[in-house]
Amino acid sequence: MGVTSAGLDVRVARYGNFGDSEAADAAAMFARVARILGVEPVVFLTDASHAYQPGIGRGESLQALDAPLLG
Repeated sequence: MGVTSAGLDVRVARYGNFGDSEAADAAAMFARVARILGVEPVVFLTDASHAYQPGIGRGESLQALDAPLLG
């Protein structure tokens, strides 16, 4: 497939994907697995205080679909 790098947004917050205490462990595991697969890992640690890309959450994705489908 030609994949040379892979990124992961690790939200370091109580309400984030991995929580406060597990974020560093999750980032390290992602990096280890990526390297085993021959892919350069890129990990973004954020506090999830604002969305960096529109349409990335469940609610935002539904709103993004609503406009073109339902007008």
